[in-house]
Amino acid sequence: MEIGKRNILAVYYTASPIQMRKGKNWYVDAHAIADDLGDIYGIATERVCGVIAALSPGCSWEKNIYEAEKCLNYFKMGCTATDAPFIGSYGRANMIKSWRILAGEPSLEALKGNKVRAFFSLLHDPTNSHDVCIDRHALSVWAGEKLGERQLLNFMRSPEKYDAIAQDYRDVAAQLDLLPNQLQAITWVTWRENNVLTFLNKRYTLKS
Repeated sequence: MEIGKRNILAVYYTASPIQMRKGKNWYVDAHAIADDLGDIYGIATERVCGVIAALSPGCSWEKNIYEAEKCLNYFKMGCTATDAPFIGSYGRANMIKSWRILAGEPSLEALKGNKVRAFFSLLHDPTNSHDVCIDRHALSVWAGEKLGERQLLNFMRSPEKYDAIAQDYRDVAAQLDLLPNQLQAITWVTWRENNVLTFLNKRYTLKS
């Protein structure tokens, strides 16, 4: 078995029962949040998922939802992408994509990049059995080491590398009888939480 697949499996097998449950239900729960926001603002869930995906680069999940709700609110108030207060992490480009989606443009036409497009597809349809969202944490899981934003950007420039790593997730998921997005989310949750614990333990050790 290739080393990337072994690394994915290694993280999967360190997941606690709670992490397993959180990861397995992650996209279902995320879709429910998008659905609730759609009900609140009278906007189709598909478009809300598009906005969340458009604003996701550079955001934690918690900030992503917070920023997406601000975007929906400003849009319903009649603001444009250029006169609304700044939202997101990378200039107004992602705000403009969000407004285009809210104005009726299909999300997959407005969104760019394999990661963002996959994220939208999985938010919109958690039963999706093909797409895999490869962000910095998912890439780190596959690589077996913590990677930074620069390494992620280099990786994102190669669609072939993205597809190859996504396929490794699909192959391992098939062995485990999981959807690829469930495996990605389980390992993503486990990697993030375990790395936070490692950091806190190191900090405590240094102080004691």
